[in-house]
Amino acid sequence: MIQFCGDLEAYFRRLRLKEYFQDNTEQCTDTRVPSHQQHKKKNSTWTPPEGRNDSLDLYIECFRRRAQAEIVEQQHRLPHNLSRAERNAIHSLRNHPDIIIKEADKGGAVVIMNRSDYQKEAARQLSNTKFYRPLPSDPTEEYTKKLQHLLRTLPTLTPEEINIPLEPRPGLFYLLPKIHKPGNPGRPIISGIGTLTEGLSGYMDSLLRPYATSTPSYLRDTTDFLRKLQCIGDLPENTILATMDVEALYTNIPHTDGIQAVRNTIPDDATAQLA
Repeated sequence: MIQFCGDLEAYFRRLRLKEYFQDNTEQCTDTRVPSHQQHKKKNSTWTPPEGRNDSLDLYIECFRRRAQAEIVEQQHRLPHNLSRAERNAIHSLRNHPDIIIKEADKGGAVVIMNRSDYQKEAARQLSNTKFYRPLPSDPTEEYTKKLQHLLRTLPTLTPEEINIPLEPRPGLFYLLPKIHKPGNPGRPIISGIGTLTEGLSGYMDSLLRPYATSTPSYLRDTTDFLRKLQCIGDLPENTILATMDVEALYTNIPHTDGIQAVRNTIPDDATAQLA
């Protein structure tokens, strides 16, 4: 319901923007930016004020009232698709102190785990000092200053485009259980939402994605893999197709080697275009 109301207001905003800019020929040009220029700044949330066009104001007001009335009517008319017992069971599971509910790493299954087992697996992985080490304090403030200085040195960014969270938080570590593997180990994931580098990571992804997807070894998904097998044609009779599983792939990639691989992939003349 919240999503519907948000979509409705977004629709009204688009109508007001179209009316506001209808006589501005410059706005009719293609304002899309190249992928490497995305993620620099937040999208504008400005909405033209009411009172510019009485017909549009009346249409939006009538549409909003009718939609709100329909929402209220639907809420009273539509029954729950779950019984009361099922709703109570979901509430009980969600708030149970001894279990954790997560999505499986593959397949989209829902996994219910003992909280103690989940915590043991997290402690096992975090105790590997090859990949993790405890910090004496939160370095976010220090890194914020460094990132601000770095962004200000980029000539292509204006002060408005330097988008850093006002109150960044550390990343959140969690695990997705690999139910397809013996022992059901967890895939470690760091949630970057709200962190200092969230915007920077998205920007870097937009820069590097075109080059990553153009490499000969890139596979988009299973369908892409099968299509490439068909392009190979008939294989010799004794051909054996093999696959390998790399444990902790991303944490095992040395930073220096990863950066060098990026440099080797991007053409020498692309630096100026990416800036």
